[in-house]
Amino acid sequence: MKKIIIILLSLCLNLFAQSEIPELITDRPDQTESAAVVPLNCYQIETGILYQHQKYDADGINFENQNVSLLSTLFRYGMNSSLELRLGGGFFSNLSRFNESDNRVDGFGDLMIGAKYIVRKDQKILTNIGVLWENILPFGSLNFRPEKIEPKILLLLEQEINESLGVGINLGGEYSSSEEKTFYDYTTTLGISLTNRLGGFVEFYGQTSKESSPENHFDFGITYQHTQNIQLDLSLGSIIQSGVQDYFIGFGFSIRFLN
Repeated sequence: MKKIIIILLSLCLNLFAQSEIPELITDRPDQTESAAVVPLNCYQIETGILYQHQKYDADGINFENQNVSLLSTLFRYGMNSSLELRLGGGFFSNLSRFNESDNRVDGFGDLMIGAKYIVRKDQKILTNIGVLWENILPFGSLNFRPEKIEPKILLLLEQEINESLGVGINLGGEYSSSEEKTFYDYTTTLGISLTNRLGGFVEFYGQTSKESSPENHFDFGITYQHTQNIQLDLSLGSIIQSGVQDYFIGFGFSIRFLN
């Protein structure tokens, strides 16, 4: 009888383990892309609103720029345990002012298609490693779409420090068809689990090229996991450069549909 009870308990525990819901991991709101993919045959939608304000005033030049990204959305689909497909896009509004002359443009743009592949996961050293490949397509409003296809590739690195702390690093490059040159991207983020539902991060990121000096930024934010498949987020950031005002604030949410 005892053996039968043990077997039944074992079967119940196995069924419970199989029904466990995977952790919800998103690629927003920070700039660092996670080295994780969505579960097999599952859909994940990550969207939000971002307001950015830029201002420069020196040597008789007065420039001000206000950007609003409305429902900039990323769709992710899990092909298998190591590969996901990605599709993104959004609606943008820009108001620029140059020496008291205003110009406003609105429209859709930045249609992206790509994939993420995980080559290493759940290890003690360099916990997770992945590769992200994306292409921005010449689709949408003339004011926002690129002249040609713009490829981007990133190496995704993650190191788990303990159950509450982790570090993420992205290194890679992307091509700008309007400037006809390659920009090199780098990000570093420190993520912390504050409670079972609340998380936070601080991040340093930037971009440079052979022809220009690095442009560095700093941001931070919080995430709130409302349910096992819904997450809310808030982030703020600014450029690290004297004499230039450039800050942003963003709010968003992510939802996952399990198979």
